[in-house]
Amino acid sequence: MQLDAARIFGTGTSVNCVGVTSRGSVPGAQLVRIGQLEPVATITAFRHLHSTRAPPQDTSFPPVVINSPDAAGKCAAVPCNVADPRDASMFPAGISLTTVLDLRTSRAGPGGPISIYYHFKLRGRNRFTFAWHNTSGALKEGCASPNNDSAGNPTQPGQDAQGCFGPAVGQRLAQIMESLRPTDVEIGSVVSLGSGINGERDIVTYNRHVAPKVFIPNHVTVLAVESSSLEWKVGYLKQQNAMGIPDSERPELMWLVDPNDYLRPLVFDPRDARWKKGPSGHDDDD
Repeated sequence: MQLDAARIFGTGTSVNCVGVTSRGSVPGAQLVRIGQLEPVATITAFRHLHSTRAPPQDTSFPPVVINSPDAAGKCAAVPCNVADPRDASMFPAGISLTTVLDLRTSRAGPGGPISIYYHFKLRGRNRFTFAWHNTSGALKEGCASPNNDSAGNPTQPGQDAQGCFGPAVGQRLAQIMESLRPTDVEIGSVVSLGSGINGERDIVTYNRHVAPKVFIPNHVTVLAVESSSLEWKVGYLKQQNAMGIPDSERPELMWLVDPNDYLRPLVFDPRDARWKKGPSGHDDDD
């Protein structure tokens, strides 16, 4: 963040970083109001779960296998994450990332596995809402990516060496997401470290608790090859089928494909009648 500030605003600029939640708090234990967009919108934030490989295979639905399975119907990973042979021309190497962001910056201490979920609610007509989470953990088991020290011991209270806090924490997070309904648009990660075990179950589980009208995938080119986006879309749709999600309870899907969609604006009009809330729409605090 300090490097970005200097690059955007000039050398000598620094950022005063303020924690969204208290250091060491358990996911879902703190809901924080962020005031940067007041009085236009309220932002509610809380710590949730980073994606993880910790949970075992979920036997409540049949395994989802997509794209180029072998004779036995299996592939090395789920999804297979197959690169398009045209990748070299579609995604040229270009400028080295290290010329934009110094990747040699120290990564000491807790980092990525501590994940924040943000929920935005606009004031005014229809009270348009959207949620953003750049990772999707295992809510069912309450597991996240382990955040261990160099000796392999967990640095976060309540988290075991495999990254699990337990089902009660996952249930608490699900309850928080449900309490923030109605949510009009959800922007969430479909790519998960656990995709090789339970497919895209974790993002579908988030969808179920958030219950958005529109779902936009993100994080589709991290841990995944750039051209595999549509493969993940097939997996997402098959995952909904495997989990028996009724068509009436599935959000409208606005899938993104790199590089076609990454510079295409997505615009929602908060005044549109589609976002109108009923009298019991959890908006009494406005």
